[in-house]
Amino acid sequence: MKTSCGWGTVTSLAVVVGALVGRVHPAVGQGSGPKDAALVGRWESVARSQGGIGTTMEFAPGGILVASIGVLVDTTYSVTGDTAVIEAGPGQEVRYVFRGDTLMMQGGTVGVPLRRVTALEPGVPRLVGQWSLAASDSMAAANRDRPDRAVLARAMHRFSVDGRYGLRIPFRSDTGSYRLSADTLVIIGSAASGAGEQRVRYTVSDSMLTLVPIAEGPSGQFRRAP
Repeated sequence: MKTSCGWGTVTSLAVVVGALVGRVHPAVGQGSGPKDAALVGRWESVARSQGGIGTTMEFAPGGILVASIGVLVDTTYSVTGDTAVIEAGPGQEVRYVFRGDTLMMQGGTVGVPLRRVTALEPGVPRLVGQWSLAASDSMAAANRDRPDRAVLARAMHRFSVDGRYGLRIPFRSDTGSYRLSADTLVIIGSAASGAGEQRVRYTVSDSMLTLVPIAEGPSGQFRRAP
């Protein structure tokens, strides 16, 4: 089955960049030094499936690339008192309520405690920042044989000061490598994948990364993650 994400589908992603997810290997030192400064950072696909599945690529100095496929949902939230509300669908909503210093995520009658991941900045509402499940580590460990539950333990909730909400749940992440040559981005695939080196033209303009395959295949755009 082909799942929409990134620039088209998981299948086209594998063709274009050498099966990044699950089929690349680390190769430290393959980067291009100062030339990769504009590329360094985390980028999220603009195109996503109807269910919010997309691709994230994180380029680190020195040629390390971490790629993942997972949930990338962006919407808005409203606040009344100590309660933030997100519309999850027709007639459905998720509430985030403070109980003392704990943020509770409530859907229906179920409440789940969240813990703050980022430091609270001075002068902003205490809701603003990133939050994860309070028991995420123990939940992931207890559900090693249940990947569906273990994945939920990695959910990250982000509340911005301007009323934007983001949900990120990586399904699978893998580390690979990259190097740059002029305007060409080279993804290094593993010997097992049989993909070798995959090359795409890339441009970085403001907060947008555009990848255009040198061979046949759909192009794609990625927005720099906050």
